[in-house]
Amino acid sequence: CMVKVTIVFDRPNATYLPGEIAKATVTVVAAEPSTRVRSIKLNTKGVAHTQWDSSSNNRHKQYSADCYYISREVELWRPEDETVLEGVYVFTHQIKLPDNCAPSVEGRYGYIRYRCKVIIDRPGLRMNQKEKKAFSIARCLDLNSLLFGSLPITIERSEKVGLLFNKGDVQITARINHRGFVAGDTINLEADIDNRSSVDITKIKLKLLKSARYCAYRDGKIIYPDNPYDDFAKQRGFHETVCKL
Repeated sequence: CMVKVTIVFDRPNATYLPGEIAKATVTVVAAEPSTRVRSIKLNTKGVAHTQWDSSSNNRHKQYSADCYYISREVELWRPEDETVLEGVYVFTHQIKLPDNCAPSVEGRYGYIRYRCKVIIDRPGLRMNQKEKKAFSIARCLDLNSLLFGSLPITIERSEKVGLLFNKGDVQITARINHRGFVAGDTINLEADIDNRSSVDITKIKLKLLKSARYCAYRDGKIIYPDNPYDDFAKQRGFHETVCKL
């Protein structure tokens, strides 16, 4: 019979900053009068993983890399007689997050993920019982530290209208009052459109793009936060649409 395991963090959204302490509460419910358990462990892992495939001249290549920001395992409990009686068992553990933790992210060719995993060693069973719970790392960014963060941006573009015949052009001037933003901020965009063509403008679209760069190695490699990649790394850039208006 499997025991019931739950993991609860001390924050409802389970989001922390680098260097903070995350508190995880593990609850184990044993419904049987006697359950064999050798040990209960808590494994914490935070990893940046990249991977993609490349094909050229009928040759297939795979690139990948892993960078571990945290990888720890502690033993929460080891019953003396390897027996857990019916009841509820609660264990609390504090996790000191490294100062160099990168923020959580999900991307096309990789991700940065953090999670806690409870491992219950059950003698006599083919596999250990496991339960996972993810948590997130947010970046603490001081916009004042950005060299051009407070400066405005103005972009001017001219687009010709017509495929076969020139029907004039449309000139666009767009601007925002500063360059630096954090999560939750509102981006106020001002745009002036001068339609010098003979075609009516019926729709204006706005797209917010996210630019990312992924690094990996042929046949894979484990790298370290203080020296994330070197000259042998294969790099791949990607632009992803965040939202459309």
